[in-house]
Amino acid sequence: MNLERKYPSSLNRLEALLRTVRRVPDVAADRCELPLPEKDRPIIAAAQRCNATHLLTGDRRHFGAYMNRPKETMGIVIQTVADFLS
Repeated sequence: MNLERKYPSSLNRLEALLRTVRRVPDVAADRCELPLPEKDRPIIAAAQRCNATHLLTGDRRHFGAYMNRPKETMGIVIQTVADFLS
């Protein structure tokens, strides 16, 4: 794993963060209401299923048209990590 090799002192922090993450079971892509590529449809469907308020992605190519437009994305704010943190 890259983190283990490059930043071994960060492993404990990652483990602590992962204990706060809620995993969502796979969701059928057909639950996605947005015209996204097939590979991206389960991502937004899973965000919907767990009632996420935000979806952070670097994929501007496919999600860019929906960024910061929660009225069009079932209430989910889609942002880059940089936008979210600013």
